[in-house]
Amino acid sequence: MRYRFKTEEAEEYPSDVDHIHECLMTNDIEVDRADIVKAWRAYSESMCAGWLIVPQHQDKVRDCIMPYLKEVE
Repeated sequence: MRYRFKTEEAEEYPSDVDHIHECLMTNDIEVDRADIVKAWRAYSESMCAGWLIVPQHQDKVRDCIMPYLKEVE
């Protein structure tokens, strides 16, 4: 069996995570949901917030989250 870390935000904000995932995929950026949650949480905390409202515009979402992601092979 395979397990993953259970993240509270993924369950609490599934539509936000879905939207971020769709925005990234539109830009050919592949990120799993757990990493999206971690990156958006880091971005939100950098703005002294728990979980910021996700912008609707895809470019804004990408610009906000990309500094918190790194490329992997």
